[in-house]
Amino acid sequence: MEGAPLGVRTSSGHIADFHFHLDFKMRFGMVHREYRRITFEKQAARYDSGYEFVAPGHPLLEAFNEVIRGLRALCGDQHRH
Repeated sequence: MEGAPLGVRTSSGHIADFHFHLDFKMRFGMVHREYRRITFEKQAARYDSGYEFVAPGHPLLEAFNEVIRGLRALCGDQHRH
């Protein structure tokens, strides 16, 4: 069962649209439309609650991983792990 398309954007504009499965939402949760400030450093998030700590398993990071996997599949990348 597929969910709604998810638009992934950066400051430079639109990267990709993809459909994610209900299974994704059940495993990782919802991806928000906007993240004002993110960090990959746990201490920064502890120090300033305005940061969203992003690590493996976070919906945003996992959504990017899905986009990359999808792009690799479209390009026929033979070097996937």
